[in-house]
Amino acid sequence: SPKTTQDINDQNQAIRYTNGENYTLTESDIAEIEKAQAILNQTFGKAAEHIEVTTFANPPKDVRHLITSDVEGWFNPKTGKVTLIADSINATKTMSKEERLQFVAWHEMAHRGINVGYKGSYDSLMQEVGRNKAISQIADAIQAQRKNTDDLAATNRAVAIEEAIAEVMAANETGKWNELESRYG
Repeated sequence: SPKTTQDINDQNQAIRYTNGENYTLTESDIAEIEKAQAILNQTFGKAAEHIEVTTFANPPKDVRHLITSDVEGWFNPKTGKVTLIADSINATKTMSKEERLQFVAWHEMAHRGINVGYKGSYDSLMQEVGRNKAISQIADAIQAQRKNTDDLAATNRAVAIEEAIAEVMAANETGKWNELESRYG
């Protein structure tokens, strides 16, 4: 469940390690996390319990080596949790920071829904959905944008299709269809 101020303060008492250096949540980190969690609680209600918010300097240990400054969030199929990096989510040409936070949260919750609901039929589902022209075009753009990166969507069509589905769901839930056009043409 989302952390309270007391939970964050208690967590803040323990030294966290990032890149081998001591790191403690700052008041600014706490404020950013609390603001994001309030928005997510309002947007998702009880489902917000599946979303954790942290900062770039303080990611969970098990994924610390995977986090770069352009990572806004992810779904962890092992824990069933979505994690968002509050200070990595910024306004875009078409959205405020708060709107982008909601968009990213919906995107990651789509991954959660796909992975939880369609585990046994994932490949056939991605193949079927990939036949949709709009999904296919967004997946093409995602693969082109991520070419020459270590992102699995760059080379794995099913993963690119899942990314496209998540983008469409986020646009549908937030009403920010112009974000798709801005990002993918």
